[in-house]
Amino acid sequence: ESSMRKRSFHRRAFNLHLLGSLAFGLFISIVAVTGGIIGFEPEIDRFLHREISYVKPGEHFLTLSQIQQALALAYPDDPVVAILPAMANHLAWQVVLPSGIAYVNPYTGQALGLRTRGESLLARVRSVHVGLTGGPIGGVLVKWSTALPLLITGIFLWWPEAIPLTRFDLPAFVLARTA
Repeated sequence: ESSMRKRSFHRRAFNLHLLGSLAFGLFISIVAVTGGIIGFEPEIDRFLHREISYVKPGEHFLTLSQIQQALALAYPDDPVVAILPAMANHLAWQVVLPSGIAYVNPYTGQALGLRTRGESLLARVRSVHVGLTGGPIGGVLVKWSTALPLLITGIFLWWPEAIPLTRFDLPAFVLARTA
């Protein structure tokens, strides 16, 4: 009966280890995929919003005050918070407004569109990624709540049968302490 109980316990530990590994694997996969998407966020964002992301390069840029004046005409209720120049000549500049981010042609001053911050597919992906990794406390909790049970059950499953586990066997350990 002892070997039968040991096999049953071993099977339960294996199943616990398997389920924990699957859950941990799913967690790591989601974090990896969302992190990969975030790594290419500017490129994906430009692909999804081509109509407001690209401009035909002109001869010279407008001054910052000219861009600010053009946006004051297009969005009279929104003062300019910041102007973010693009990294390439064929990309629209982003202008931060209280209501969102306006895209503007830096050569003509034409407002190409306004996007509300945080209401996009990429913002949801970022939210999932940050939510799963949860900052310093959440990161530690997530790491240890998934890794520690896998470590313990993994050691138990790989422990050689030639080495007895009597000192880790709870009933024998408790009986030895009380005797």
